[in-house]
Amino acid sequence: MNQHFDLSIYQNIVANPLAPMTLRIGVAGHRTLPADQLPRLREEIRAIYIAIGQAVQTIFREEAATYLYARETPIIRIISSLAEGADRLCIAPDLIAFDELKLELACIFPFLKEEFEKDFLPKNSVIDKQQGTVGEFNAILERFGYGQPTAQVIELDGNPTNREAAYNHCSRLLVAHSDILIAVYDGDDSQDTGTAAAVKAAKHQGIPVIHISTLANTPLQCHCSTRFGHEPCDTHYTTSLLHKELHRVLLFSDVLDQAGPDNKIDDLRKQKILARFKQYQAEGNLQLTRDRPDFYDAGPIKLARKYKDKTAEAFDILKQVITTPERIQKELKRLKKQDIDPAATEKPENVEQQLSKPSLNRYFAAYLRADRLANYYASIHRSTFVLIYLLGAAALITAATALLFQATGAVLLCVVFELGFLIAIFVLYWRDHSKKYHDRWLEYRCLAEFLRPMRYLSLLGSPYAISNFRDTEEYLHREVIGHSAVGRSWLYIYTETINRWAGFNACRLDSDCKQSVSHFVRTTWLNGQISYHTYNAAAMRVLGHRLGRLSFWLFVATVVIVVFKLITVGRGLAIDPEIAHGFFAGSSAWLAAILPILATTVYAIRNHAEFDISAQRSLTMRTALIARRKKLRNGQETLTSGQMAVILNDIATITIKETADWLEIYEMKESELG
Repeated sequence: MNQHFDLSIYQNIVANPLAPMTLRIGVAGHRTLPADQLPRLREEIRAIYIAIGQAVQTIFREEAATYLYARETPIIRIISSLAEGADRLCIAPDLIAFDELKLELACIFPFLKEEFEKDFLPKNSVIDKQQGTVGEFNAILERFGYGQPTAQVIELDGNPTNREAAYNHCSRLLVAHSDILIAVYDGDDSQDTGTAAAVKAAKHQGIPVIHISTLANTPLQCHCSTRFGHEPCDTHYTTSLLHKELHRVLLFSDVLDQAGPDNKIDDLRKQKILARFKQYQAEGNLQLTRDRPDFYDAGPIKLARKYKDKTAEAFDILKQVITTPERIQKELKRLKKQDIDPAATEKPENVEQQLSKPSLNRYFAAYLRADRLANYYASIHRSTFVLIYLLGAAALITAATALLFQATGAVLLCVVFELGFLIAIFVLYWRDHSKKYHDRWLEYRCLAEFLRPMRYLSLLGSPYAISNFRDTEEYLHREVIGHSAVGRSWLYIYTETINRWAGFNACRLDSDCKQSVSHFVRTTWLNGQISYHTYNAAAMRVLGHRLGRLSFWLFVATVVIVVFKLITVGRGLAIDPEIAHGFFAGSSAWLAAILPILATTVYAIRNHAEFDISAQRSLTMRTALIARRKKLRNGQETLTSGQMAVILNDIATITIKETADWLEIYEMKESELG
């Protein structure tokens, strides 16, 4: 076991999946601050931090917070670029004392450290033209834990010959990592540069902005969040307004406290969302192992037991009976011949160096929990519908068999068996419905796919905005997946809480790092997903084909039996009436009844499981992922971190949307069981 591998992250997720309440405060501002305004600026910054701390503590004690967050000390994370002036003023130790809260400091540089330092040399400094401020910069970095694996420091690969573009990109990334922005500037937004670029980005993303003006006699302003359909609102800052905005951010009140048709808060909807958190927290069929994470699928979180009973293995048994590994391998070879990209044969080489990154491990731990539970409930639910169809067929066959007997005892026995099959069907359906196996499978799979790309993007210091999947306003009018099941917005809320808590890794995005990240993403995420979809396409094709053939031949056999029956009856009428009522005639009549039942059952299972559509879906995804893997590989030496992040965001959005759309099909399948 690598000495840097922190097993406690996974241990905590197994025990309690809820993240600590985390508020990310981005700070930005002018490099040059009026000397005569500094005392006022310091006092206003301190007062705002005090108000934020008090608001967070108050919100943490609210009932909704007990459902959404772990009962741990809330985290305040201040994110700065550490430029001279406002960026450093806002992280001054005497201004950011938060009582009873955990403080984290994070920073994002537009360039690598050695290049960024040039801004603080005497000739470039706006603070000290004699000695510069490089020493102060490095002293601050020590406070941030620079050089340690746990440090939250992103060193971007900005182009030194286009510094303004690099600064703007840095500002926008800082905003993307923030829940609220404190901007210390003169309020001039006419240019999309510097602090104005950060403020514009925040307003565009609907993030609340507190504007501390560098101009004298200018009151504090608050630009309220415009997320979830709120109109722009620029007004004077007050502590009550700040509390309201933080309440919206931390307790997701726009989603939880949504009004119903009567313009009153829909308490039933809110309780269903919160109940989903309670249910996810109560899931107990997990155990911690000491397996080292590979950051794709293997890791230290596993199911404590595979299944509670044998009925949950019906779907797996069906697959083993219907097809063979040899047949699947034959189909796999045919598909793999189409993949000539050299990246397909690349193997992960740099997993070891990822083990010490807290953000990566936090995302992966949260993913493993959701993934394990999704697989567990998928098997149970799929086995349930297979058994229901098979038991339904058995009940019909028993009813048909009863017609063969004249003895009361035999008929009664058939009736008892038929009743037993029907009771078993009811029990299976009721268990699946009451324990919500179907809903748990859909929701946990969707959650796992939300979390999957975030760990890879964290290697580039880039977050994945859940609004890329679906605009925030849509959460007010529909659920995350489907339209009918109330309460699934918990997936959006939970993912956001994990995203805030996970933070970002120490990222020094030089050429070696970018090539390493590119290789790691290709060999874990992309190769893993391509392999999955290749195997799934092969397996589903074989299963669908086998079941289709079986159904076809059962119907053919039915036709043969019916023809035989007609011949038998015809001969009986023409030659001997006993032939029409003999053993062969009775047997053919029985087979003519049960063979269509079996054929229809096989067809229904094939149709319900959507084997053919699943295979086509995997082939489509496989093609899309291969194209993007090739793009990432070909550009690994020329792409900037921002361009790489765009590609990864594109992959993330494609895979998440595809999964959610596919799960909506399965949402409709639940009704067929009824």
